[in-house]
Amino acid sequence: MATPASTTLEILRIVFPQHVNPAMRLYGGRLMHWICEAGTMCANRHQKGRVILGAMEDIDILKGVRLGDRVGFTATVQATFGASMEVRIDVMRTDRGGENAVHTCRAHLTFIALDDKGTPIPALPVSPHTEAENEAQRRALARREIRTCRLADFDASLPVTEAGFSAPAVATGLRMVTPEMMVGDKVFAGEVMLALDEIAAIACHRYCKRPAVTASVDAVDFHTPIRGHELMGFRAALNYIHKSSMEVGVRVFAEDPFKGTRRRVCTAYATFVALGENGRPEPVKLFHPVTGGEKSRFEAGEKRRSARMERIGR
Repeated sequence: MATPASTTLEILRIVFPQHVNPAMRLYGGRLMHWICEAGTMCANRHQKGRVILGAMEDIDILKGVRLGDRVGFTATVQATFGASMEVRIDVMRTDRGGENAVHTCRAHLTFIALDDKGTPIPALPVSPHTEAENEAQRRALARREIRTCRLADFDASLPVTEAGFSAPAVATGLRMVTPEMMVGDKVFAGEVMLALDEIAAIACHRYCKRPAVTASVDAVDFHTPIRGHELMGFRAALNYIHKSSMEVGVRVFAEDPFKGTRRRVCTAYATFVALGENGRPEPVKLFHPVTGGEKSRFEAGEKRRSARMERIGR
């Protein structure tokens, strides 16, 4: 039986000009795309078969990545539960000479093992051999229990509608699925995260009128895949502001243009930090929620910020 250490996979990426935002920092969506790549390759190799991303736990980008940096991803299967497996990805950045390594973030992704027909099958187990691996497995189990509670609260019957919705800044859009986005007959989850981050950034830019960078993304659960003939739909709305930070909620849906139906894919909460001309965080104007929906989302955003601060030890 494989041990977690034996499943470890490493990949390296270079940050080119097409990967950075106007502040010359790596797009958060591109970082998440690469995280999904590393996690998928690790899970594929361990399972020796097909997998699909089911969930991504909280990601806090502790250090920014700049143009020309090298970014290393170390992925390890930590635990398996039935058809699912959790993969941890540690992200390190170095300068162009490969020196001055800095820990950028850590991600925990849950993948579902699939057969050739796309049906979930048991994931190949891993057996921890060290105390550190046993502790990682215990933490993975705790995250699984929290994730199970989140999924129990999901109501797939809720309609995907914009009726009566208001927010101080909103960005919406539809995106056609193209072949390079696909893995098999489904859209690669990294492509969803890349587009999600982009639409969230647009909502921030409309509000603060200056560059803003991704600081964190709260846990994301993928409830259904997007298929090749469907459209990817997004609605991003500003929920909460604290000094220089802005939380944006993004709803992702799949639209079947032939049937005129929509399905909820996932909901994400991304936090951005506004930057001044010197590249440092700069406060943005406050907004005061007016409608019942705005007040509810503002209060929920405040609670999520408190949880994030506790998570990163601030």
